[in-house]
Amino acid sequence: MPKYDWSENLLNSWKLLVEKSDINPFHELYDAAMGFINAVNWSEKWFLYLLSFHVLIFTITILTRNKLRIQMSLLFIYGFLAFLGSYFNEIGHKNWKEFATQNYFDKQGLFISLVFSTPLLLNTLFIVLHSIYVTSQALIHLKQKQLNPNKTKQKEKKSD
Repeated sequence: MPKYDWSENLLNSWKLLVEKSDINPFHELYDAAMGFINAVNWSEKWFLYLLSFHVLIFTITILTRNKLRIQMSLLFIYGFLAFLGSYFNEIGHKNWKEFATQNYFDKQGLFISLVFSTPLLLNTLFIVLHSIYVTSQALIHLKQKQLNPNKTKQKEKKSD
């Protein structure tokens, strides 16, 4: 009895659908992204302040990468600030005329999520990944010491 590979059949069906269709999902994504980028006046003063804020927190994140307590505090602070993004969106929606030339703050909060929360969450991702890396390196070092206790003693004798 021949084996039926449903995953290969599904993949082939998807390829046929994309090839026959005039719609390229990546082209549409590119068009949507470029439409978003071109619709925003990036030279507004508050965007420059926001960019400066993100550069500052990224710099702080990189400079403190080897200080675990500070990194964990930053992780909490960045997550909390990203959570507050919806409140910042409401405030921006109500007061946009005071600092912007157009209302960027939609009811769903998509814009504030892209320009405020996403960079914060990318910093938290960096902190988590770096913490995992440091932890794995510490575990490897510990295991090497456990597996080779004689080498450690020999190194200690040589240093004396």
